[in-house]
Amino acid sequence: MSWGRYNYRTLSTPPYPLKYRDTVKPSKDVGGVWRPLEWVQTFPITEKDVVAIGKDPEIAAKFLHDYCFGDNAYVAQLDIFHQLQCLNTLRVIAWEQFTLDAEESKRPYSDLHWHHVAHCTELLCENPMRSANLDVVTFDWKET
Repeated sequence: MSWGRYNYRTLSTPPYPLKYRDTVKPSKDVGGVWRPLEWVQTFPITEKDVVAIGKDPEIAAKFLHDYCFGDNAYVAQLDIFHQLQCLNTLRVIAWEQFTLDAEESKRPYSDLHWHHVAHCTELLCENPMRSANLDVVTFDWKET
């Protein structure tokens, strides 16, 4: 399957990788371009909006009064940012394992494995960026 610039069937680093792709070793530069995706980008929606997207205003979290959005301001975000933040969490966990493995005298994973991790992360990053899920999600309060 071809997606624009190169073919995703290959695990090797393509000639023009996304800036979000680590290579066979984790990179601080790549970590830096992911960092803004970790910031949870929220915005206010009204109680009517909460109901319109099928959520319960009784458990949907509101912005604190200090944010100055008024009493009818529920916390929401676009699902694409939630998905990218989750993907980055998994990327960091995978590359942390690389660092831990590198300290061992014999790494349990081959370079091919790490090419595969880089490939999967890039593929899963580019897909939502090309067809962003603009569903609005809310933050819900839990008893615990």
